[in-house]
Parts: sequence; C-alpha cells; structure tokens
Amino acid sequence: MGMELIGLVASVATIFSGLGWLLDKNHKKLEVMLRYNGQNLNNLVTKVEKIETSFNDLRAEIPAKFVTKAELLTHMRNEEKWQSETHDQLIQIREEISALRQWTHR
Repeated sequence: MGMELIGLVASVATIFSGLGWLLDKNHKKLEVMLRYNGQNLNNLVTKVEKIETSFNDLRAEIPAKFVTKAELLTHMRNEEKWQSETHDQLIQIREEISALRQWTHR
C-alpha cells in the first residue's frame, strides 16, 4: 500500500505540474492575442472616427454645392408647368389624328 500511495502522489503532482505548465503557456498566448486584438480594435476605432469626420464634412458641404430650397421649388414648378403643357399638346395632337382618321374614312 505504501508504493501505491507514493505512485498516486507522484501522479497527482505530475498532473498538477502539467496543468500549471499548460495554463502558463496559454496565458502567454492569450496575452499576445489580446494585445494584437487591442491594436486592431484601436485601428478600427481610428478608422470609424475618420469615417465619421468625413461624413460630417460631407454633410456640411452638400448644401453649399447644390441649390437652395426656393430655387428647387421654382425648378419643380417650372417642370410641372412644362409637363402640363406637353400633356395638353399631346391631347391636342391625339384629337387632330382622330379627326383626320374620321375624315379619311368617310
């Protein structure tokens, strides 16, 4: 029984020693991995901030590059007027074609 107890203690000591070594090895890998991911996260944050700045600059520049609301409204009203006139002309042309067809079929 004495030898079995010594074998058991030696086995348990070996297991704990192996576990300690694995935990230490994995801890070092984990530190490296977290440091690498932390750098990537900082790079990502920097890029998002650049995108945000660019978007804010673009949002500030867009109104200056285009027309005012009054100019846009005037353009839209002129477009509506042109479309209405074109529609009236098409109706008139259709009526003239219908009249010509009726006259030629007599």
